[in-house]
Amino acid sequence: MEKIQTLTIPNKYKKSLNYSSLMVKNHSMGKYLKQYLELKVHHLFKNISENNEITIIPDFSRNAVISSIEKNDKLFNYMRPTVTIEKGKYIVHCYPGVDYVFHYFCILKSYFEIINKNVNVNYFLPESEDCFKTLEKSNLKELPKAKTIILGYVDPIGNLNYDWEGEGVFKWKRFDTKSGKSTLLLGCEHTYWGDISGCLVSELASMGVDTVIYVGKLGGLKSNFIPNESIATGNVSFIPNIGKIEWNNIFSSDDSLNIYEGDHVTLPSVLQETENWLDLLNKDGKYDFVDPEIGHMARAANKLNIRFSFLHIISDNLELRYGENLSNERREDIREKRKKLLETIQSILYQKL
Repeated sequence: MEKIQTLTIPNKYKKSLNYSSLMVKNHSMGKYLKQYLELKVHHLFKNISENNEITIIPDFSRNAVISSIEKNDKLFNYMRPTVTIEKGKYIVHCYPGVDYVFHYFCILKSYFEIINKNVNVNYFLPESEDCFKTLEKSNLKELPKAKTIILGYVDPIGNLNYDWEGEGVFKWKRFDTKSGKSTLLLGCEHTYWGDISGCLVSELASMGVDTVIYVGKLGGLKSNFIPNESIATGNVSFIPNIGKIEWNNIFSSDDSLNIYEGDHVTLPSVLQETENWLDLLNKDGKYDFVDPEIGHMARAANKLNIRFSFLHIISDNLELRYGENLSNERREDIREKRKKLLETIQSILYQKL
């Protein structure tokens, strides 16, 4: 199975990844943007001197300096870029995904612009094979045989009688379904932001998986989507400079009252979600949701002839500011709302899979 050739990120996609000062001046988070960035910036950069140089490289390393603000209350998706200092220059080790390297570049550029500090930030994008090689070094190959894999927000769902297994960055446990089909929850300690997720789906397909379900969170693009009170699904995603991706949605006939079905746009970085971008998107009113992964996952699934669907919590609203967004999602009341939505998602998964 030609995974690398199948999922090559086109050069026109890479060339379109440009930082703009509008990411700060015109961002849809408004006054909350600085708070969001402070949650993401490595602690070594909080007091960095003027005119220092930072280079982001596509390299997953836990042997460098780990950020002191990495979350310590999560089983999964807590590992963030690490830093080494060589001859007075800072090297950021970022998991080798095109979107993730660009996203972290935008985080640092935006942060230094907000605090008005002149720091030179550069980055090198990975080659397509870099992501696959990193995944293949992991313990993913030890995953037991299963037809269906559930990715994403997997820690809060599933039967408490089953234990997590796996020695490495990936861990898994059984998930019961009404049909009895072999299904596993698959958790990952590092991110699979953006196009990394497509590589992961490709790897799973090569291991005999025929269905991938993604449970996560996304942004709403219509004013009626109240954050943390409803669930999104769909069968269309548009990836800029790649195209429109369509698939058969396993959950399209679900009649739950708090599930919205709509069209999705895949965007490399949250920092690109500016007011100007939103205005352009809303001119034709086509799109309802945004996140960095869904289109890439669906693209990989389509090319490798397996099924893909998603059920996501609507975590924030770009069109209308409700006060709940990515900068304050660790609040206890928001966590409680999401817990209830995940219980609904778990019930749907049991019935549909």
